[in-house]
Amino acid sequence: MGWYLVGGMSTLAIGILLIVYPSISIAFLPFVVGFALLFRSFQLLGFSFDLKELRVLNWGNTAILSILGIILSFILLDNPVFTGFSLVTITAIAFISVGISSIVLSFNLKKLKDFPNRISPELKDKIKDLQDEFETKKNEKF
Repeated sequence: MGWYLVGGMSTLAIGILLIVYPSISIAFLPFVVGFALLFRSFQLLGFSFDLKELRVLNWGNTAILSILGIILSFILLDNPVFTGFSLVTITAIAFISVGISSIVLSFNLKKLKDFPNRISPELKDKIKDLQDEFETKKNEKF
């Protein structure tokens, strides 16, 4: 929750600065877009490794698209003058790669969400028995 608050406050501040100072916005916008995409791409890369740990088979697709977003973000940040001229094209490609990566991630998370429903009733009973036994043992120690 704290990171969402910080992200929201910084996004609000950047938006206000872009409106209040349009002359600065021309030079500042490539950095805003570059850092926003860079942060989102690293976030998605972290999610892809979480999917790998959960043994989701196509975690690599999310990782590859996230790396593409990171590379394009560095291109945006490396040369802001070039970026000013080609901001729309590079930004569009970066948003597309990050967007596809987010969509792939959402489908993978949907599979994980539905996983408990595929467990047989016998296995659910065994899990419940183990949880009850664990709680009993834990309460005995205290």
